[in-house]
Amino acid sequence: MEEYYNIIQKIIIIMITNDLTIGRCDDDLPPLPINEIEDFIKNNNSTIQKVIKIIIEDYEKDNDLELLKNPEFDRIGEYLYEYIDTRVKFL
Repeated sequence: MEEYYNIIQKIIIIMITNDLTIGRCDDDLPPLPINEIEDFIKNNNSTIQKVIKIIIEDYEKDNDLELLKNPEFDRIGEYLYEYIDTRVKFL
């Protein structure tokens, strides 16, 4: 399970980082500096852990754990954005 956990966590960090940089530029907002992105991730760590646990449980229940070795970002996003809003206008 640790393998899946690490894979999902890396993807979530990439998604959040992209949302708080490139995604903000798409909304005509300046990208956040790395220290603010790190703070955002740190402040949402317990929720991120919860999302990872839910993803693994759902995939395990459906006997699809192997799909988590190379998951699609969109599928991870379906879970992530249900719990975390990265459309932060300011921090």
